[in-house]
Amino acid sequence: MLKFGFNAFGAPDVFEAIQADIPEPKPDQVQIKVMAFGLNPYDLQLLHGEPGVNAKFPIVPGTEVAGVITKLGSDVTDLRVGDHVLNYRPRGGYSEYVTATRKKVGRLDSDTPFTIGAALPQIGIAAYSAVKLFNLKPGRTIAIEGASGGVGSIVLQIAKFQGLKIIATSHSRNHDLLMKLGADYTGHYDLENVGAAYANQADYVFNGTTGGNDDGAGAWMLRDGGTYVSLNKLPESVKDNPNFHVVGEAGAPDVQQAFAFLQTLRMQADLWVNIDKVFPMSVTGVQQAVAELATHHKAGKIICSREETKLVRPSL
Repeated sequence: MLKFGFNAFGAPDVFEAIQADIPEPKPDQVQIKVMAFGLNPYDLQLLHGEPGVNAKFPIVPGTEVAGVITKLGSDVTDLRVGDHVLNYRPRGGYSEYVTATRKKVGRLDSDTPFTIGAALPQIGIAAYSAVKLFNLKPGRTIAIEGASGGVGSIVLQIAKFQGLKIIATSHSRNHDLLMKLGADYTGHYDLENVGAAYANQADYVFNGTTGGNDDGAGAWMLRDGGTYVSLNKLPESVKDNPNFHVVGEAGAPDVQQAFAFLQTLRMQADLWVNIDKVFPMSVTGVQQAVAELATHHKAGKIICSREETKLVRPSL
């Protein structure tokens, strides 16, 4: 089989095809034929050897995988060969086959394209973790900053599914998307002061902006006693407030629970995942996909797929 990795830090063209044996599953693992894998900014950190990267060459990135089970470990009794699955992993997903522990694997219904499955694990788990911190109640109001982004768009759909009123903020170019996803109200930071426009109106605020940089708008929109969750970091002025949280502060998420919840959302609410581009699962395709990732491409996931796959998005 082939893995797609590198033996030196640098530009996307350092990626090469690495021949390897197909890995055998341990008792608590499954073997997966990878049909598609997702790319993430962390992959660029690995490629550039940024501080904190602790890996030996060759380095094979890849935290998100969708594929088909081809072999079971002796302790795995609730999955079958041929099942379609998702896998969230530390790295190594840029491969034709992987092994994964059962607790990091979730089912994927057979009607969902593998490209959609490969786009979901990281953003889906982050959205699920945020919602767990909120304990959302139907009929209340949530403000979602960065609502057109990967995590924000899923938080929006979860909130809609659970019966909340939604204030969604983003750049004005994403207005139509927010309305189609179910926003009741929109705010556009390039046209207005969204904090002032929706001051004290939200029982919950999710800050999904890049780096958590919202210029205080989220705290402005939050009602007294409300709950604020940030994907990245908290404003300095509220770090000691017990109602303000950062995704991940409760520890590692239960990946199986998260995947099961997202599967329910996919089946019952036609969960939409934004995919930008799909590249072939080859060394050239990986080089092109990583180069695209490095360009700060438009919103949406970048995927490499084993199959010739049309870019399939659930209808809105």
